[in-house]
Amino acid sequence: MRITGWLIGILLGCWAVSGKVGASEWPMFNGTVNALGYTTTLVYPPLQLRWRFVASGGFYFTPAVVKGRVYVGCLDYNVYAIDAETGEPLWGYHTNGPVYSGATVVEKVF
Repeated sequence: MRITGWLIGILLGCWAVSGKVGASEWPMFNGTVNALGYTTTLVYPPLQLRWRFVASGGFYFTPAVVKGRVYVGCLDYNVYAIDAETGEPLWGYHTNGPVYSGATVVEKVF
């Protein structure tokens, strides 16, 4: 019974992410549960750096981008939320070790 409830929760979470992602959002590694790794947002070269966020530990994995925020785990034992327009840090959460995986955002940050 516990496994069934857990599995249903995962399937509902997958449906929520795969069906409701905006073109400019990237809520998990490779974009969505389908892991297609592309966006329909048009990109016009030449590209220019808009901002830079520096953390003491460096980054191992790609960020998630949802509703104007960038979420990224860091090797300095923190997960950060950064304003996507300005690059200003919004918050940081200290973990028990280096963060080697990407964030997934479905109403919460996982």
